[in-house]
Amino acid sequence: MTRTTNARIAGFIFLLYIATGITSMVLSGQATSGAEGTAAKLASIA
Repeated sequence: MTRTTNARIAGFIFLLYIATGITSMVLSGQATSGAEGTAAKLASIA
């Protein structure tokens, strides 16, 4: 493979890595949030 092809693949994988990280943060935030309120959320963090 040429240097240009390797750079394009690396760039695409990097952007995919960022998108996956953001998606996992959003989904984990929704999974851990509840209707308990701020006090319960702070207690779960501690």
